[in-house]
Amino acid sequence: MPDCYSDNPPTFTDYALGTKVNDNPIKGHEVWVNIYVNDLAQENYLSASGDLFPACSKIVKTHLEDPESETVSAVTVMVKMPPGYDPNHHDWWWGMYDKNGKVAVESGKVQVCKISLIRSVGLPAVHHR
Repeated sequence: MPDCYSDNPPTFTDYALGTKVNDNPIKGHEVWVNIYVNDLAQENYLSASGDLFPACSKIVKTHLEDPESETVSAVTVMVKMPPGYDPNHHDWWWGMYDKNGKVAVESGKVQVCKISLIRSVGLPAVHHR
């Protein structure tokens, strides 16, 4: 689990150790994905309860070359930060990494359509809080 209280962005080479929440690749925002969650995010994600995710919850979306492939081309990561990190976006940290989970292309409070991003990892609109 990343130290979500640190100012240093974590690496995510261990994402496959989390719980994979889909049996088969699903169509994400623009690519096919597999989705992994850490223990802190698992119950809220799988129940789709709409409850707030606890700080340090992690959701990882692996981008696949196609729906029949397990070849990862990139990794998108969301980490629920402590209250006050980015209140306009429900305190989610966001990162885009290379296929090995290193070298951030973008990370932190990036200027992307975060609601679309949140929906692309399979969360209902009210579930990203």
